[in-house]
Amino acid sequence: MAIKIPINEVKALGNITSGLKVLEFGNKKNSSGVYRDWYIAKGINYTSTDINGLDGAIIWDVRENPPKEILKNSPYDIITNFGFSEHVETDKGQEMFWKNANNLITLGGKLALVLPQPGYWLNHGKAVGCPGIYYPYEQFYIDFAKQNGYEIEDIWQDTEIHLNCCRLRKTEDKQFIMVQGLHKNLS
Repeated sequence: MAIKIPINEVKALGNITSGLKVLEFGNKKNSSGVYRDWYIAKGINYTSTDINGLDGAIIWDVRENPPKEILKNSPYDIITNFGFSEHVETDKGQEMFWKNANNLITLGGKLALVLPQPGYWLNHGKAVGCPGIYYPYEQFYIDFAKQNGYEIEDIWQDTEIHLNCCRLRKTEDKQFIMVQGLHKNLS
């Protein structure tokens, strides 16, 4: 069976071509397989990271500076955040995650973002002890882009499954600024 990536994630990636360097936050997989195989089949230079180290992911607590295994392939052409950052705990942890993503992407590179909308997915990750806590408002993407030197290539909401989605292209190297606009779900 061929690996099927959800349509919002394919859209967030935009046009991808062989030879690109992709950093995927999370060892993403679904019932059709591990995302790694989908990228590799397209000729992508693929790296993934997750604190669990599963499915070939490089172990990294993203609240810390990147390990050498992540840095050796940087900067990346595309960085994905497909349902990952909402699980990063603490306000300081969120700031470090977004700073790391920003610092690891090349000028002209893209951030592909698909995250739960605030007010939905309330029990997301709780059963496995890694609850989703931080959910971005659409304005977060807009302010992040403006403050950190990105152009919004596409931004949309999937109201059927309650996702905020965006593709940002880095147009300037700027000093990182953390912006407001993350809903903190503590229920």
